[in-house]
Amino acid sequence: MRALVRTTYAVQYADPVKVNAGARVTVDRRDGGFTRWLWCRAEDGREGWVPETILTSSQAGQATVKEAYEATEVPLEAGASVEVLSEFDGFAWVRREDGRQGWVPATVLDRDAT
Repeated sequence: MRALVRTTYAVQYADPVKVNAGARVTVDRRDGGFTRWLWCRAEDGREGWVPETILTSSQAGQATVKEAYEATEVPLEAGASVEVLSEFDGFAWVRREDGRQGWVPATVLDRDAT
């Protein structure tokens, strides 16, 4: 599905968490507004928001990651067109025209404008 970028988006986390299936992470806290995202720290020390659905536990402490995941974000300019590849709890994984992919808040996208 294509979408038009409604507002410019800047990357919030420059060194995002990236984990393979089977990796152990420390689960710290749940996001207050997007309650299905958990703040996690990987064994390499990188941290970021991880969807609770790919973790073996949503409680504070340790969890195992069920599938490879990366919290990479992608900057977007207002007026650009992107392909929405997937969505989860208020965020979309998109591909820009130049091929770069990453997460952005779904609120920056306008699916009706394309």
